[in-house]
Amino acid sequence: MGMAAVMAETDEGLRKNRANRLINGLSPEVLAGLTEEMVPDLLQLFQDVRYSAGASLRTLDAHKAFVGAWARLDPEAATRYAADRSYSVWKWHPGGNFDSRLSELRRATRKEAIAEWAKVDLVAAKQFAAGVKYKYTRNDMTLGLMRHLAETDLDGAIGYSAELEAARDGASERLEISYLVEQVREQRGMDGVKQWLESVDHVAPDDRFLSYKQSTVVALAESLREKYSGPWSEPFMDFLAENGREPFLTAELLAETASGWTPTYTLERLLALPEEVAVRREAVGDEMQELVNEDPEYAGKWLNKQKLLPVHDEAIQVYVREATMEDVDVAMRWAEQITDPVLRNDTINYVRERGGQ
Repeated sequence: MGMAAVMAETDEGLRKNRANRLINGLSPEVLAGLTEEMVPDLLQLFQDVRYSAGASLRTLDAHKAFVGAWARLDPEAATRYAADRSYSVWKWHPGGNFDSRLSELRRATRKEAIAEWAKVDLVAAKQFAAGVKYKYTRNDMTLGLMRHLAETDLDGAIGYSAELEAARDGASERLEISYLVEQVREQRGMDGVKQWLESVDHVAPDDRFLSYKQSTVVALAESLREKYSGPWSEPFMDFLAENGREPFLTAELLAETASGWTPTYTLERLLALPEEVAVRREAVGDEMQELVNEDPEYAGKWLNKQKLLPVHDEAIQVYVREATMEDVDVAMRWAEQITDPVLRNDTINYVRERGGQ
């Protein structure tokens, strides 16, 4: 039964059932031959079935395939449709995984549609994405553009990322960075990543998010972690060693890249960092503070098992401050094991002020 016959059916329930069968039967051949005249009728069919109990995951897949075909025919119109939040009503369905699949397909549809638009008018596609008010939709559009550019013009993708950074208001996550880092690394290797980072000015963050350069380093760590076994890949360790005194390598950044399920797991990662990383000691101290806050008794046991090195100095100081509340003599013994003379004297004086000898 064709679209005209289905749409002419006056019985609502029967029309929805037949529309759903027709939609699910759309073949790649039919979609390849999609014309502008067919689009309104297909949109109406999807509109008819989206509230129907017959709507299924297969219906969602058919919807994505249709929008993809439409984007190749009229990318601007398909992108504007994909950006419209109105088809979120597809969320209604008794199926347990329907919502998550819908969300996944909606994001993929938006990315695909705007990538098609970028092929014929990149400037207009960028302008549209920048003007989308709903941030989640805007993020999808941005990622779609980044994917297109990374595949066709990597320098253009890097430039687009800089454009996005310049337009940020200080409260936006850089969701496109992970994809861009992966593409730069795959296409140009670690040397390409380093050259890219060297071209980026270090700008201290003015909000809770890391700076642009730091976000890139975090994404690099995650990218390499997926490719190589183990939490710290050799290429990333080499990168940290080479950039050990760069201002973008902060204790906060190291904690972000080293984060594990527990503070001690994160501590072990931080202790494995190259000695060339200047803020390694500070990062270990910060993480020790997390452990002390969570379980001071266990923190002491963990520290007692360590072969103490200069990198432990700030961690010892953190523990000493906790230990003085229980036993100043024990705290003093710990304070005396700090290797840095300035830090050791400050910590010893701290204990003395609280009755230590």
